[in-house]
Amino acid sequence: MKHLFKILFTLTPLFLINAAKSDVIYNIGINPKSEAALQWNQNVYIAFSYKTSEASGVKIYADPMSGDSLAANYTVGGVIIYHGNGTGSKSFTITTGNVVVDKIRFQVYDANQNTLILEFFIPVKFYFSENAIYNIQLSPATYSAVQDSQFVNITFNYITTQAGGVRIATIPKTGLSIAQNFSYYEWLCPTGSGSGTANKFTILKDIAYVDGIEFLMRDNNKTTTLLDFVMPVKYKFSPNAISDIVISPSTATGLLLNEQVNVSFAYGKSATDTVTIFPIPYSNGTLPIHYTVSGPVIRATGSGTKNGWFTVTSGSITIDTVHLEMWDGGKGQVLFDWPVPVNLHFASSKITDIVFDPTSAAYFTTNGQVNISFGYTTSEAGGIKIITLPKSGSSFTPGSTASVSPLYPTGSGSGTSSFTITGGSAIIDSVSFQMYDATQTTLLQEFVVPVKFYFGNQASTGVKANSTEIVTKFVLSQNYPNPFNPSTTISFAIPSKAYVTLKVFDIMGREVATIVSEELSAGNYSRQWNAANMSSGIYFYRLQAGSYTETKKLVLLR
Repeated sequence: MKHLFKILFTLTPLFLINAAKSDVIYNIGINPKSEAALQWNQNVYIAFSYKTSEASGVKIYADPMSGDSLAANYTVGGVIIYHGNGTGSKSFTITTGNVVVDKIRFQVYDANQNTLILEFFIPVKFYFSENAIYNIQLSPATYSAVQDSQFVNITFNYITTQAGGVRIATIPKTGLSIAQNFSYYEWLCPTGSGSGTANKFTILKDIAYVDGIEFLMRDNNKTTTLLDFVMPVKYKFSPNAISDIVISPSTATGLLLNEQVNVSFAYGKSATDTVTIFPIPYSNGTLPIHYTVSGPVIRATGSGTKNGWFTVTSGSITIDTVHLEMWDGGKGQVLFDWPVPVNLHFASSKITDIVFDPTSAAYFTTNGQVNISFGYTTSEAGGIKIITLPKSGSSFTPGSTASVSPLYPTGSGSGTSSFTITGGSAIIDSVSFQMYDATQTTLLQEFVVPVKFYFGNQASTGVKANSTEIVTKFVLSQNYPNPFNPSTTISFAIPSKAYVTLKVFDIMGREVATIVSEELSAGNYSRQWNAANMSSGIYFYRLQAGSYTETKKLVLLR
C-alpha cells in the first residue's frame, strides 16, 4: 500500500494542465466494415468525432496504406477545415489494380498545412479488385458455440463483371486446413450486383474448432479463382453446446457482495440422459473462495433456453470469466464448457456507471485530457476517496497526471475525475479505479477497466496505435493474396506485450526470411513479405510470441 500512496501523493491537479493545446480524434467508424473485398471505385467511408484547440482550425486526412506506403492508385474525398469540436467524414477508394489496404493513416495538420500535429494508424483489411464481397454478416455471431449440424448462416453483398456470373462458396477453416466433416453451400450469383443469403456451413459430427471462413469466388465453370480471402472467426462445434449467452450486467462495473449477475443462454444436447448446467465465476483461472450459483438447471430435453445467476458473498475480487458448464447429471462428467470474458468487481463498496469522455478508442496529442464520470455506493464510515490512474501494461503510465479526489460521503452518489499525459507518448490500455478511506491511507479496493487511449504524434514518437479494439487472444491470419507474386501481407494480433518473431521457412524447414523480431505491445499488426528473390513454391510462416506459436502455409506462384 505504501508504494501506491506514494504515487498518488505526487499527482498534480489538472487545472495546471488545461491551458496546453490539445487535439483528439475518436468515435471512428468505417463503412463497409473490415474485412471486405471491394470493387474498384467503391468507396470506404470514415466517420469520426474530433476536438481541437487550434484557433484557426485543423485539416484532417485519412489515407489508405499498403504496408508502410500509401496504397497504389488511390483517391480521397475533399479536405475542409475543422474548428472546435464536432464530427467529420472522409472517404477513399482504389481505382485500378489488385490492392490490399491494411491500414488507414490519419493525419491532423494546422489550417495552413505547415505543421503535422497528430498522426496515427487504424488497421483494416480491404481487398480491391474487379470483383467484390462485402457487408458480411454472420449468425450466430463469431465467438459462439454451435451444436453439430447447426448452420452458421452468412449474408453478404457482391459485385462482379464476370460474364455468366460467379459462384461464391464459404468454407470453414481450422488453421491451415479445411475443417473436417463439414457441409457448405455454394451460390451462383448473376453478373452485376446483389446479395447472397443462402451461403452457410456446418460441422456434421465430432468436436471441431473453426477459426476462419474462406470466401471463394470463381467463374461459373469454376476454372478461374477471382477472389479468395479468409475472415478470422471463432466457432466451436460440439454434440453438446451452450450458445446465445447474455450476461447482465454486461459492461465493466462494480457490484456489492451478494448482488446477482443474471445469465441467460440457449442449449442443445445429444445426450439422452438428464444434464445440469451451471454459470460458474472465475478469477484469474481460480474459483472465488465464497460464491453462490443458481441451483442446477436440469434438462432432459434436446434443446431450449434457460436462465441462471451467480454472486460472490465475501471479500474483494474481480470476476474475469464466466464458464457455462454442462454436466452429465448421472455420471458427473463435463459434456461442454464455454468461457465468456467479463469484468465484474465484487466488494463491500462499488463503483458503477463508468463513462469516459472521449470514448475509447481515442487518439490524442500530448496534454489531451480524459474525463471520467461514475457512480458509487459505500458504507465506509467517514466517506471515501476515488482515484483514477492510467496504466500501460501492468505498470502505471509514466508522465501521467491525474486529478485529486474530493471526499465522497457515505451512501450513494456520483463523482468525476480526469487524467492526461504531460510529456512524451504512451498507450494507455487500462484505467485503475482505486477506492481509499477518508484519510487516503488504506486502499479499500482496486478495479481495473480496459481502454485504448493513445497519446503522442506517432510520426515522431514511433508509438503505433495498432487497433481500435481490445485484443483478447493471439491470432495469426492467412496471408493475402495467396497464392502471391511477389509480395503478400501477413496480419496477426497479440493480447499483451511480448517479444514477437515472424519468420518464413521453405518446404525443407530452412529459414529464408525474418519479417518481425522485436517486442510489441498488445494490438493488431500487418507486415509485408516481398519474395522477389525467391523461387516459386510452398513456404511456411511462423509466429512466436511468448509461449504462443502458430504456423501457416503460403504459396509463391510466378
